[in-house]
Amino acid sequence: MAEMTVTRDERRFGFIVHPRSMPELRKMAFFHTVPIFPFGSQHFIKSQCLRRKVVKPIFSFPSIVSSQNKSCAGKVFCIFLMPDQILNLQATAVDLIEVACEKLRDWGPEMIGLGGLTGAIGSRGKEIAQRVNTPVTTGNSLTVYSSLAVFERLQRDFDISPAARKIVIVGFPGSISLAIARALAKRGFNLLLVNRRKTPFLDRLTSELRESYRAEIEVTEDLHQALSEARVVFTATSTGRIIDSDHLPAGSIIIDIAQPRDVIETRKKRNDVLVIDGGVVTLPVRSPNQRRFANWETNDVPACLAETMILALERVMFKKG
Repeated sequence: MAEMTVTRDERRFGFIVHPRSMPELRKMAFFHTVPIFPFGSQHFIKSQCLRRKVVKPIFSFPSIVSSQNKSCAGKVFCIFLMPDQILNLQATAVDLIEVACEKLRDWGPEMIGLGGLTGAIGSRGKEIAQRVNTPVTTGNSLTVYSSLAVFERLQRDFDISPAARKIVIVGFPGSISLAIARALAKRGFNLLLVNRRKTPFLDRLTSELRESYRAEIEVTEDLHQALSEARVVFTATSTGRIIDSDHLPAGSIIIDIAQPRDVIETRKKRNDVLVIDGGVVTLPVRSPNQRRFANWETNDVPACLAETMILALERVMFKKG
């Protein structure tokens, strides 16, 4: 990644990501590590990246200019671990995230964002925040806001009312799913929450939702059955790739917030199902050097990254403890 020239008044941010799929890991390994990596087996590539504890800068934002004419610049670092490795080796993953933060430290970011599963482990960023001197965000707040904004537009376009069938929320009670459930219950929607297993904590949350908003709320462990009962689905798991689009009922609307995505892409596209990326933000068009980040459209970024930019632009600081 080429060095950037940043003016004195320009804010700086860092962002930490991980490969979401094997093709992404192969591509990153080819461009940022030893070229022989991409030609090995999946196991070989994953094990080598883990053994070498690979942490690399993979992307830069030379200048983002806001509508208030404030500007910021950013660097994106990647820990070369796949989602299953991050979930199964969380202590190692947290250590690598800390390494990435240390690599960013000398550059002087005002805010560091944790993308994908890097914000889901380590007590959802709290452990990283305790280890480094730079403020840290998971970007969940803007992710929730932008996902609900997408839903509001769908309400208008497809005439979705609280009197319609229940809205399914997959990944409950994750922080994003819980916030969306609260917002929708407050608006009068009845909910069907999908969770892997029932726990006392889950029972307390659902009871709180019912009592606070007088909403009809059900909980199920049967994802397939839940998808067959709903027209609108919010899905935000930490594992990704759990919904086969071939099995979705015609007319389904899926707001996929997960990274890696929950809806499995298939070669044959369906024209009777709408799958929308939730938590995506378009950068200000006045920004020079518009670029394509990951596999999003040009000038689009995940909301967790956009929140990091916004907090850096506003120079929002958080006190520890």
